Amino acid sequence: MQGDTLTLTNADTLTHDLVSRQRRSNGTRVFASPNVPSAAQGEVYGVSALPPSSYPFLCSIHSYMVGNLHVLAAPVR
Repeated sequence: MQGDTLTLTNADTLTHDLVSRQRRSNGTRVFASPNVPSAAQGEVYGVSALPPSSYPFLCSIHSYMVGNLHVLAAPVR
């Protein structure tokens, strides 16, 4: 949901991260986590500022590991 945070939980035996495929004009990723070792967690920085849309991501350590982050609009209250 728009404005929410995201935590990467690594249940694998290898270290992973989660980074956006999209980059800003200065070359930095739109969102990214640190490298997260096995059985650990790490915040995915930048997610709470994303507008509603779909954002392709990957593990930069294992580039064949891919997915999409879907940010939904926050409910009107």
